[in-house]
Amino acid sequence: DLAPVIAARHDLRESTVPSADLGKLYAAVIDSDARQTLSQFRTPQWAGRAIRAWAANNDETMLDVGVGAGASSAPFHPSWSLHGEPRHVVGIDRSRLSVLLAETTLTLSNQSHATLETDFLGTTRADLPATPDAIVSNPPYTSHDRLDGDDKQRWCEQVRREAGADVSKHSPLYVYFMIHAETLVDDGTRVAFLTPQSWLQKQYGHELKEFLLDQFDIKALIRVDPE
Repeated sequence: DLAPVIAARHDLRESTVPSADLGKLYAAVIDSDARQTLSQFRTPQWAGRAIRAWAANNDETMLDVGVGAGASSAPFHPSWSLHGEPRHVVGIDRSRLSVLLAETTLTLSNQSHATLETDFLGTTRADLPATPDAIVSNPPYTSHDRLDGDDKQRWCEQVRREAGADVSKHSPLYVYFMIHAETLVDDGTRVAFLTPQSWLQKQYGHELKEFLLDQFDIKALIRVDPE
């Protein structure tokens, strides 16, 4: 288990894309079955750069939900200062390992940051160091049949209370993330989520689409062909 970590210990200090190298290291240490159980999808490097460049827009604070290895919030290059990068990043993840990956990436990338090891669905504005100017997220994709029934009931009641949204209990976990994100932002905040496309076709996506149309000014839906 330690072999890939030991092999990477020097390379990371010279890495120009630490989020990608740490992502590969995570995949080498955590087997694919475990990652599938956790419904984790590694953010493609180009996708992370695209949503960061659009969402950050040189704003003060960007919130990265489900931060993982920081692929959506780390700078393009540790030594370069480019337009469209956040001045400060707040990374949230309930996984201690993911928080450590993000801390390593953002530190190696010279990105001002803070990390919170906590459940995003329990996070309020008071828990954040500042109201975010942008939110980016590659949330967990856990399907409804892998979620605890009591959790689903609690989350359904939470988003109804917080956002007035009625959500089907057949919704995957990322749907609750997308709705809860609205409670943390002000008008003008940019939000970018990387999700499966199933909510565009499934019945449970009807309520989510209504909510997004009511609460957000949608700029684009970008469909990624896995091939």
